[in-house]
Amino acid sequence: MQKILKNRVILIACAVIVAGGFFITLAYIKTSSEVRTPLYLIEVVLQFLNIAVLGMVGLYFMGLQTKINNTLKGLEDVVAVTVLWETGTDKVNILNVGKVILYLNKYDIGKNTEIFSRSLLIPASGLIRISLHDLPVGEMDMQLYLTDDFKRKYKFEGKILVEEIEQPYVLLLGQTANLLQGDGTVTSGVAPVQNKKVKVLAIHPYKTEQYDWKL
Repeated sequence: MQKILKNRVILIACAVIVAGGFFITLAYIKTSSEVRTPLYLIEVVLQFLNIAVLGMVGLYFMGLQTKINNTLKGLEDVVAVTVLWETGTDKVNILNVGKVILYLNKYDIGKNTEIFSRSLLIPASGLIRISLHDLPVGEMDMQLYLTDDFKRKYKFEGKILVEEIEQPYVLLLGQTANLLQGDGTVTSGVAPVQNKKVKVLAIHPYKTEQYDWKL
């Protein structure tokens, strides 16, 4: 785009120079011989240069404004996706943080893979929620396969780190449990604080890029 714009400016500048030369020649021919003095010719040339400079300045600012507009348009069309874990659940939220409507066609997250017969809409600045199952402890890759309204294809890449931790918890107020006493007898009473193992997810997004993927 910049190369095309530069070539157009050069062509217009050449056209202005040629037109100016023609204007000077025509003005010089149409004047009487008495007026054709070196001073008159200098005045004609200066008038042409003044018009040419103003024209070139106008062309420069027009090209600069076009470049700025194209840059702003490009920023509006940026495609960006991120993924967040919904704390305490087996779900993740896929957020469209760009300004382009996207569609999720497939995802690969660990052993969780799904291809959608009808793509899921992710509105601009919106999100969708998907459930994950049987995530093993450890690190695994994550890919999302996306398209936009113009059928352009994108791929999101990241990693998920799954850890298992012990989390203390107590039974609800009023609930009882069978308690093992020191002498081996079992009695009924209020359960003390206990620990249970829970999985926590850490998600590391890498990038969203235009990519011609195949399902």
